[in-house]
Amino acid sequence: MSPHIKKGDMVEIIAGDNKGATGRVLRVVPEKNKVVVQGHNIAKKHVR
Repeated sequence: MSPHIKKGDMVEIIAGDNKGATGRVLRVVPEKNKVVVQGHNIAKKHVR
């Protein structure tokens, strides 16, 4: 992952379902090479 991406930066998503969308970085996970973008990669947990 690019070392210059930090929490709070505005980024544009370049792949996947949200391609072209922009959002603010909430968290950087360097060991998984990922970032969490506000409002876009939200996981849903189903509870019975």
